[in-house]
Amino acid sequence: MTRPPRLAEWLLGALIASPAWRDAILGDLREDFAAYTARRRLVLAHLWYWSQVLRLAVRHAGRRRPTRAGAAWRGDSLTSQLTRDLRFALRMLRRRPTTSAVIVITLAFGLATNAAVFSIVDAMVFRPFPIPRVDRLVMLSETSRRTAFQRANVAPATYFDLKRQTDVFSRLTAYRWWDVNLSGRDEPERVQGFLVSADFFPALGVEPVVGRTFTPDEETPGHDRTLILGFGLWQRRFAGDPNVVGQVVLADGEPYEVVGVAPPGWSFPYACDVWAPLAFTPAEARRRDARFLTVVGRLRAGVTVDEARAQVALVGARIARAHPETHRAGVALRSLSDALIDEGTGAFLGVWQAAAVFVLLIACANVASLLLARGPQLPDPVPAVRARTRQHHGCAGPHAG
Repeated sequence: MTRPPRLAEWLLGALIASPAWRDAILGDLREDFAAYTARRRLVLAHLWYWSQVLRLAVRHAGRRRPTRAGAAWRGDSLTSQLTRDLRFALRMLRRRPTTSAVIVITLAFGLATNAAVFSIVDAMVFRPFPIPRVDRLVMLSETSRRTAFQRANVAPATYFDLKRQTDVFSRLTAYRWWDVNLSGRDEPERVQGFLVSADFFPALGVEPVVGRTFTPDEETPGHDRTLILGFGLWQRRFAGDPNVVGQVVLADGEPYEVVGVAPPGWSFPYACDVWAPLAFTPAEARRRDARFLTVVGRLRAGVTVDEARAQVALVGARIARAHPETHRAGVALRSLSDALIDEGTGAFLGVWQAAAVFVLLIACANVASLLLARGPQLPDPVPAVRARTRQHHGCAGPHAG
């Protein structure tokens, strides 16, 4: 058998790093060269061989990797391996479209169920409020000896006592429900509102996008006719007018001056659209028999929840001894996230999440059963080894086809 040009063989062998691929490619080229010389002149066979060597040399030169500590790089890159796996997967999808569709739909259903349930758990348990450092916020409530329900609201006098007699909070704020009819500039609209103390927005770490927050002077009756609009209400009713600050709108028929606009996505608490100052007359501030305030505090730096709970309990016991005729038992403290989530929500959502995981496991089991039922359907690889080698390296001989 006529031997190919030795220089061409040496050059190609030097460029191919893998011994297995080098021997397979050189062996195929030798057979093709012998078949070519049987039908053509030797000069043309040499030219054909050199063209094949140069083409393969360019391709394999781009695949070589630098050596490290004298050791040659072995194997293809991770990207090449992933590309081959992806191509194989696509070929399998084309060969078995029905099976592939069933597998994809089954797994998609299981994953979508888990994603949906986890989104609910995340929104209601892990990150229920878009508040900076929400873990430093706590809610205070009066307790009762006659009931186990420890989430009662706070009376105005108790709120002011807590503000004066505690030092574990950097801010202590209160708010109450305010369902209001808003009119002026457009058709009247019933919106959800809250009356809040001047520390409300600073305690929650929120800055308005337009205007300012409330001042302590606005907690006085007669100076409390100011409003902060929710971002959605500002866009919907005032078309996002940046000059809305200073305008007067009617709330329950009373004129209120707009002093600010809340940032986008901020509607705490309970999908609120408008906020106004919480003002008390001296008589209202002394009331202990009407509990309608929700009290929230931000802990000072370095103060733990247990330390704050101990001080609040001490102040609550002191108030209970001073006013036994109106005060229930004491004052409790818990984190804001725990206080605003309904009892049993955590366990209920835990059952949901467990059920979603069980659905995903069923989907995986069904897919595994489907693949086992079909069984392996792989072709005999021996006759196709040489063909795959040529196809991978672009080495098609002159007698191919």
